[in-house]
Amino acid sequence: MSYNQSDVEVDIRARIGKAASTFQRLGKIWSSHSINLDTKLRLYTSIVIPTGLHACETWKSTFNIRQKLDVFHQRCLRTFLGISWRDHISNDEVLRRVDLGSLSEIVRQKRLRFAGHILRLPENRPAYKAMNWLPDNGKRRPGRPTKTWRATFKEDLQDIGLTWMGAKRSAATDQNGESSSPDVRQELEELIRSKVRNLTVLNKFTPYRPLLP
Repeated sequence: MSYNQSDVEVDIRARIGKAASTFQRLGKIWSSHSINLDTKLRLYTSIVIPTGLHACETWKSTFNIRQKLDVFHQRCLRTFLGISWRDHISNDEVLRRVDLGSLSEIVRQKRLRFAGHILRLPENRPAYKAMNWLPDNGKRRPGRPTKTWRATFKEDLQDIGLTWMGAKRSAATDQNGESSSPDVRQELEELIRSKVRNLTVLNKFTPYRPLLP
């Protein structure tokens, strides 16, 4: 969360470049007709995607960033599916064929889980303070505010129908590590579970893990 505006985008371009290089080195596997699609998908989701999304939990989200991620994702999928632009197949259809979500939505899922870990930290921990800190008598420069990780997280909460205070309440735990309000926890968990399904951010090779502990 300490990245500035340019550092995040530089880091994302570097991660995509590393993932593209990894994908190219496995080119013989993608073009092989003796390896079935499930095996190719398992290799892609266990090697290429983790390479590209390393530390993605700390990325902010903008239209350009989401577009870069999703374009790379589509290029890889179309390569080992043997789909050309001449086939006029939509991006949604490509994702449906492999039962995967877009890369930007997978990043969103990871960011939500990361935020949950921070909100469960003691209030005196630096990461918790950084998430909630606002400068005293701070003034920003004129113009459109710079997009930050915290602003991105608030947008993520809006997308799943959760408020900032609701996220804090859902992540609250007692000293034994159990939810201090199990009824609220269960209600929020079901809400997040249903919203995440609609976002289609999980693939069939990754079992669902609750966002709440």
